[in-house]
Amino acid sequence: MRIPTGVEGFDPIVGGGLPGGASVVLQGPSGTEKDLFALQFLAEGLRAGEAVVVAISSQSPEQYLESLAKLGVNVAEAVAGNRLRVVDWHSYKQENVAGVEEREHVIRCSVDLANVGIALSRALGALASGVQRRAVLEILSPALQVFEVGQVYAFAQSSKAKLSRHKVTALFLIEKEMHSLPTLSSLSQPFDGVIDIDRQREGDTISRKIGVLSMKDTVPDGTFHEFLVVAGRGLMIKPAGPSTPPLVPQPEPSPFPVTPPAPEPARPVAPPSDRALMILRIADERIRFDPKDADALFAKASALASMGDLRGATKALDTLAEASDTYPGLWVLRAKLFARLGDAEGARESRRKAEEIARREETQSRTGETIPCPICEGAVPVDAHECPNCGARFLEEVGLAEELDSLGKAVIQDKVGEDLRLEPETGKPAERRPKPLDRVVEPKVPASEEPVGRRGMTNGLARESLKGAAGRTNGRTNGLKGRTNGLTNGLKGRTNGLTNGLKGRTNGLTNGLRGRTNGLTNGLRGRTNGVGRADGMTNGLQGGGRTNGLTNGLAAMRRGMTNGLTNGNGFTNGLGAARFHREAAMARWKLYVIPLMSGALLLLPLLGPANPAGPTYPITIDGSVADWAPAAIAAQTPKPGLNPNVDIVRFGVADNIDYLAFVAEVNGTALRGGDAPPTMDTFRFFLDTDRDPATGYRVGGLGADRLVEVSGWAGNVNVSALYEWDTNRNSNDWRGWIKAASVTAAVAGGRLEAQVDWLTLVSPKAPVFVALYSQGFDGSTDVSDYSLNSAGASLEISETPVVALTIAGANRQLLRLNLLAFRGGVGLSSLTVTLTGSAPFTATSNLRLVDGNGSMLDQRIPMDRRVGFQFSPRFVSPATPLTLFIIADMTSANGDTLGALLAAASDVAASGAVVTIRRVPSARDVGYLGSIPAGPRIDGGFSEWTSSRSDPVGDVSGPRDPNVDLVGFDALGVGNASFFYAQVAGRAMAGTWVPKSNDVPPVTSRAPPDQDRDGVPDSVDPMPYDFNNDGTPDSESHGDYDGDGILDYGQVGGTDLWLNTTIPASFPAPYANRTVSVYIGPTQEPYRSPDDLVRIFIDIDNSTITGYGIGGIGADQVVEVTGNGGFVRTSSLSRFTGSSPGAWSWVTVSNVSFALGFDRLELGAPGNLTPTGSRIYVEIGGPLGSMDSLSQATRGTRGGPSGFPFEAGLTRFSFDV
Repeated sequence: MRIPTGVEGFDPIVGGGLPGGASVVLQGPSGTEKDLFALQFLAEGLRAGEAVVVAISSQSPEQYLESLAKLGVNVAEAVAGNRLRVVDWHSYKQENVAGVEEREHVIRCSVDLANVGIALSRALGALASGVQRRAVLEILSPALQVFEVGQVYAFAQSSKAKLSRHKVTALFLIEKEMHSLPTLSSLSQPFDGVIDIDRQREGDTISRKIGVLSMKDTVPDGTFHEFLVVAGRGLMIKPAGPSTPPLVPQPEPSPFPVTPPAPEPARPVAPPSDRALMILRIADERIRFDPKDADALFAKASALASMGDLRGATKALDTLAEASDTYPGLWVLRAKLFARLGDAEGARESRRKAEEIARREETQSRTGETIPCPICEGAVPVDAHECPNCGARFLEEVGLAEELDSLGKAVIQDKVGEDLRLEPETGKPAERRPKPLDRVVEPKVPASEEPVGRRGMTNGLARESLKGAAGRTNGRTNGLKGRTNGLTNGLKGRTNGLTNGLKGRTNGLTNGLRGRTNGLTNGLRGRTNGVGRADGMTNGLQGGGRTNGLTNGLAAMRRGMTNGLTNGNGFTNGLGAARFHREAAMARWKLYVIPLMSGALLLLPLLGPANPAGPTYPITIDGSVADWAPAAIAAQTPKPGLNPNVDIVRFGVADNIDYLAFVAEVNGTALRGGDAPPTMDTFRFFLDTDRDPATGYRVGGLGADRLVEVSGWAGNVNVSALYEWDTNRNSNDWRGWIKAASVTAAVAGGRLEAQVDWLTLVSPKAPVFVALYSQGFDGSTDVSDYSLNSAGASLEISETPVVALTIAGANRQLLRLNLLAFRGGVGLSSLTVTLTGSAPFTATSNLRLVDGNGSMLDQRIPMDRRVGFQFSPRFVSPATPLTLFIIADMTSANGDTLGALLAAASDVAASGAVVTIRRVPSARDVGYLGSIPAGPRIDGGFSEWTSSRSDPVGDVSGPRDPNVDLVGFDALGVGNASFFYAQVAGRAMAGTWVPKSNDVPPVTSRAPPDQDRDGVPDSVDPMPYDFNNDGTPDSESHGDYDGDGILDYGQVGGTDLWLNTTIPASFPAPYANRTVSVYIGPTQEPYRSPDDLVRIFIDIDNSTITGYGIGGIGADQVVEVTGNGGFVRTSSLSRFTGSSPGAWSWVTVSNVSFALGFDRLELGAPGNLTPTGSRIYVEIGGPLGSMDSLSQATRGTRGGPSGFPFEAGLTRFSFDV
């Protein structure tokens, strides 16, 4: 069955339409082509009475349904008939969406892909039955900007399967230029076909073509067909003329200069220690002989884990689980590794398995486990030294081989304990204490009753008579049903038999592996001295069945020789002929040389320098940058005149295997602080872990949801904490930082380092955007020039308005953009500019985006103040910056103002990169169309303010802050309106990122790092990222850190104000069994505004009695403006209503119109507020206590310019109220 697409001329290319129930990829460049194809596909189905589901991420449901309606679809009828459902993966960017929310025909979901899948299932279940079904999903490309390829691939697989079960024919939209060819190839694998759209510029025209790369049950014609976009008809395949040769598919043009694709950045791996490499080599050698050697597999996994290869370690543990799923320590280590990898389900399953095995072994120990005696086959308790049925004794012979075994075990298990910091059996943190001596039972040795001639019997059974069965190899010792080492070592393959009473395991639990004999070094299924193999000295040179022998290479005829080291020459059954004695004498030197060589090999790691305890990482947090890759640290522009101790000159972010590391360097001494009184300096790293500016605390174009704060004094770290953002707070409310947890930090000279466990940030690991803010004890601040990407490139865009004072006609430059990349190249494919000024967008007939060489990237006829440009990707790298210009053609010359700006980082499409927009001061922000108007206007041109009064630069009270250093002010009254103008030395309405002054150093010493806040320091916490220690990292617990079923406060809709848990008994003293309760609810802290504030007090009647007393006037009215980040937040005019001059009591009269430039502000208020005789007092203040003011004498002629100079204000400010 074929499903028509609704695209005119396309169905014949695929044999009449898409295969019914198929899921097909529709890939193409950014733009409208693929979106229009998808709309026609849906419209065709709805017009035919079919049911459709659409999953959208680029626009709101209302906008999408409006587009459907334009294609002749009765949307209301389709909704009413349950034939149309929308999965909305767009709204979460604008507002909080908790999980999955159903709103009639729209099903909204949060950013989590799992919730998208749930929403899709609900949408499919709500569709009318008995009709054909279609679907369009524009999810994959946006998802790849948030999630790893593997996660998106899994989502694609599950979604395709879901749609197939519901017999839905679906299109999955992909923007191919956003992704590499390997990514596109991987994503396309699960689908039934791929349709490719290509767009190329050919001279002055744009050529659009479409082709079918593959299709289920279809033989495409292999041709790329030209198509047109026709108003009212949509996409239409261009019919080929009779003489037109078939079109040959053209290779897809490279979006930027062809260079080999850069490999994905390799995950940094800690340099392996010599001991780990030695253990790995030994384990691999043993596994080569026996692929199911449990000891060797566990050793390999432990070594790989200590070297940072977590996936290789889990693979080795999986093999071990197939060989012996009850191996001690297997499931504990496996849970630890899965937790580190971010696989919560794998970690939980491993822990459940560990608990199940522990319960089973406990039950067996209570019921009494027995094994058969190798002589009489009777039941023998596992801890017996003698068979209660036949009297056979189970003897352990401790010789040189066993001593070497112990040394080998010490080597490996010391390394395992140090690197993993837990005991493999219990998962408890390893304690630094002497190991107990091996438990060796000295059994009674019966006097031999055999003649001297029978001494060749191996493992001699004292009770065996001289008339043993003729020809039986090794008597009754090694020939008992293949058991090795006779009564001593052969109880069901257990080495060293039942000696020591520890279930047949030698050395008990001394070395931490439940007594597996020969430890991890020497357990090649009965082979001793598993280090050297050459020259026939050790283990398995020829033939099979040799066990524990040092001389196994003599001849194939003596394969049954065993226990050469333990029992002498290894000859059995009285093979004492002269020939054998001669051979034994010639080989006797081996008994001395081989053990010495083996012992030397095993002792070398112990005698050499030991590595420090714990795993090693590429970056050590010690205040030094010597171990940082230079490419990870970005140079910053110094700020002359700034406190050098907070003047950032370098800033870096790096993946440190299990941690995310940060470094900052200043011009002076980091964390020097002030002395009178002692006050700390502070560095704050703002982290945007979901890379969504619409969520979290608003800083520099990021939406920060984690904060790393490091404060200190006298060159020492006093406070280092990680905070989490309360999603219920306003994005500018500093009180939203909650759940403080200590982290690792260090300082040395002018450099500061810190790091945070990845599992406390995000799981699985994903790119994190980071911005740095420094604040000195004196209130001086600095901000990093641009934000950094932990796993990719950063893009800095410096925008400079270049508009002339007056502009008219065509080809007028409005804006220059200088783009520079850091830490890799960036592909720029689109950007959106905002038209500024008082002119309507219709005053601009054409807007063009041109590069520095004059080549046009795109042009648009403005249909709104926001104008989007799309173009073939332009490559920006550290070595190849890019310059762009916005050029306009104007149709008006009425004196309005016009300019252009990039309003936000989200207006720039730079796949995978973090974008920072930096505003550069310029002569003006807007230009006048045609001519400059005569009277004052609120238009941002500021040219009418020719007589403003100046104020000295640098006269700010409190911390130095040029953004509140008032340098000019004026007021004008025109008719029944009043106008005001103010200019500052820095950025007007800049505000601050941190509206909080620095603290004094704490009296108590700094607490050790405890990232999960459970009271157990990270250094001894086996799960330092998991509050309730259930194996699931907090970042994967879906907002319920303590697992009590109540969503924690700080999450969307969270109500749990307390985190409660009990520390497991397996934790070290004094933390075991401790009850922990941590308050995470809201605190009664005063609101701290991040805004700068301008107040213009007006004494209309020139009477200090009738108004608010300030600056020597009695203010009857006040104009108040607040803002931060270069935006005005509030503007108002208020009237004084207080009963006395000292009462702060005002009522708002009206709003105030405003225009804001880089360093200037103009305001317009209704009414004549500046009559003759009126007086004005102006003050401006910042969040950290910086203030400046001006006062004016009595005003002169009404309506004229200010006739009297301003004077410095008094020391009292309204901010003191």
